Amino acid sequence: WGGSMRITGSALDPEVAGGLNLIRGNVELLGRSFDLTSGSVTLDGAFPPQPVIDMRARTRAEDIDAIVHLSGPTTALDLTLTSEPPQPQDEVLARLLFGKSAAGISPMQAVQLAQTAAALRRGLGTPTLMDRTRRALGVDQLDLIQGDVGFLDATVGFGKYLTDDIYIWAEHGMGEDSGRVRIELEVTDYLSVESSAAQDGKGDIGVFWKRDY
Repeated sequence: WGGSMRITGSALDPEVAGGLNLIRGNVELLGRSFDLTSGSVTLDGAFPPQPVIDMRARTRAEDIDAIVHLSGPTTALDLTLTSEPPQPQDEVLARLLFGKSAAGISPMQAVQLAQTAAALRRGLGTPTLMDRTRRALGVDQLDLIQGDVGFLDATVGFGKYLTDDIYIWAEHGMGEDSGRVRIELEVTDYLSVESSAAQDGKGDIGVFWKRDY
């Protein structure tokens, strides 16, 4: 996240105005890693501070893209779950949780589906195992990426910000020569350089330019 804020007033009655906007990232939800596609946090100077969040994230779930939209003030966040192509929420949840349509789940899975839907209506819930593991390791990002045959050829990856402008990502799979390290360097707000090196000796480097409108 990046942005700016202006703090005025006294220490007992501060007024904080400004906001943060998404640069990159992901969020763990329902046992899945969602890529953040947009996000903002704004404060209007009210006291006590009342941040307003507007964040969207998506992930692939079988034959659909599941999309999470989190919006509203932090005291009353609204979470909605949709998909592309459009499907009912129960169908989206079934694909996220069990990798199949709601019509093909077992009675016990149907109970879990109902409990999860109720939990979503109440909010985001407690931190996941991946969240707790990531914090224990002291990294900014931790992913377990399934391969073509599930966890049998999965890849573990973790990322860490060395500074505000330098990000390093490392991953390693089950097979030989499956390790890779990537370094991202933000030269300016619009220009970045990425370099990667694989365990088998192959590597590449790229220069990227972006502009947000």
